[in-house]
Amino acid sequence: HYTNSPIKMLATSLFAVNKAQKTGKKTIKAIAYAQLSYIIASIGQNLLSKLYLKRATKLAEKSNDHRTIISVSTTKTIIMLSKTQWVGLEALIDDTIDLVNLFGDRQQKENTMKAQGDVLYYIGQIPDASDVYQQIITSAKSRANIQHECWGLNSTANSLIAIGSFHIAISKLDRVGDLIQKIDDSAAQISYHGLSAICQFELDEFAKCAEHIDRFINLAKANPTKSFSALSGYLSGTEAVLNMLLKYKTEKNHNIHKYDRIARQLFILLFKYCKPFKIAYPSLCRLSSRWALINRKPKQAKQFLEKGLKYA
Repeated sequence: HYTNSPIKMLATSLFAVNKAQKTGKKTIKAIAYAQLSYIIASIGQNLLSKLYLKRATKLAEKSNDHRTIISVSTTKTIIMLSKTQWVGLEALIDDTIDLVNLFGDRQQKENTMKAQGDVLYYIGQIPDASDVYQQIITSAKSRANIQHECWGLNSTANSLIAIGSFHIAISKLDRVGDLIQKIDDSAAQISYHGLSAICQFELDEFAKCAEHIDRFINLAKANPTKSFSALSGYLSGTEAVLNMLLKYKTEKNHNIHKYDRIARQLFILLFKYCKPFKIAYPSLCRLSSRWALINRKPKQAKQFLEKGLKYA
């Protein structure tokens, strides 16, 4: 999953389900089916994912094992959020947080809190989301879990960007920059460079912005992750590319050709990445509208905005 090997990931997950079936243990089968559901959802097979998730949920409930229920419910939260299945979502994550506070270990708690923070972020409770992400950072740092610390830092930066606090956001991202090469997590790396690119642009650090864009697009092309956690990186990185394209177009700078080429490559990748994640559609339409305007296609830009508004 973290090294982005989708075929191996699917094959391993199917293997795990088959092995789990042979054990006859509800706890093992529930977790295996939940993992398979997540993987299948990330490639857009929604009906099959829903079937496996329903099976995982029933097995977890029948097992009456708190840690299994926490694991399955956290996975279910991420899937529901990515598909904009809002009914019952807040209640689900609230109940899961209550359980993990009572019965979960710190690894489980941080995973569940990441899902909680994402739900809060996307329903517009950004200060509350930031508080949750900060708790993840503190917990992960205290036990030297670099990956989870990077998750928390990237997510905190994304929340700060949303409210225009770019100086504070970049201080969080600088910490990620010190850590990111120590882990093999393509989604975290894409998020780091995409978020850093938009921050540096807003801070008028255009050379640094360009450096992060180069790293971002190279990672996205070489290792196009299907992880939902990379969404903020993809969207922020695309925003930064469009900002640079518009800047150089206004200035009639020769770099316009470079960023026009990057934008064309990036939108192909972005459409493929966002396809399974319905929650990304409004932002994808807004960015597509910006690109159409930059290319002097106002009718197309309007169509994208109207489509994005319907999705929103």
